Amino acid sequence: MSEKTTFHNEKAVLRIAAWTNAIAWVLLVLYLLNFGDDVRSIIANWPLQMPPGIFERIVAYSGLLFKPAIALFYFLLLRAVSEILYLGLDLFYGDVEEVEEIEVGGEEEN
Repeated sequence: MSEKTTFHNEKAVLRIAAWTNAIAWVLLVLYLLNFGDDVRSIIANWPLQMPPGIFERIVAYSGLLFKPAIALFYFLLLRAVSEILYLGLDLFYGDVEEVEEIEVGGEEEN
């Protein structure tokens, strides 16, 4: 039995990595559009929504900046998953090439 038994399909892993990468970009764009809408709403109602105290302003702006922070977190997490899948495939293909070189080299010496 010369075939190597694996628990994964390379095409499926590539597809999952590509979809993870695409979903990361879509989520980033959606979160940033939502953030832009919040900023537009605040600017449109600026005199009505400005809190009088400095600490209230800090709390208001930190709540506003929470969405881009979450977007960045999800984006980086999904991109990391995608890169780990690609790295795993690179390692797998590297191992396969080394095994083939060893087998070919062993046959030539005999």
